Amino acid sequence: MAIPDFQVLLLPFLQIVEDGNEHTIEEMTSQLATTFALTEAELAEMLPTGVQHRFEYEVRWVRIHLGKARLLDSAGRDRFCISERGREVLAQTPPEISLQFLLQFPEYVEFRNPRNSGPQRQETF
Repeated sequence: MAIPDFQVLLLPFLQIVEDGNEHTIEEMTSQLATTFALTEAELAEMLPTGVQHRFEYEVRWVRIHLGKARLLDSAGRDRFCISERGREVLAQTPPEISLQFLLQFPEYVEFRNPRNSGPQRQETF
């Protein structure tokens, strides 16, 4: 199996953190790798920069997007858990979560369109 796009990981990620416990990126990377039956070779694949593993990079993007939609709460440095909003989303049993799905949340829209939110910063030289 190829490494899934981060959008494919959104729903499984949220389902894993539904347990209410605090989680880390390392835990989520491991659990999602098991869920998607990724091979050692796939897990070892690096980004073109050679600095980070590709799958971990995708998992980090999942955390960012779910956090910006307020489906996750921060639980301290590099720790997170499901938010009440995240529980409400899962209670609706969505067949998938996509970027389009996340646009229903104003905080996520603001994250995606920062120029449209509030006064613009004026640079002075």
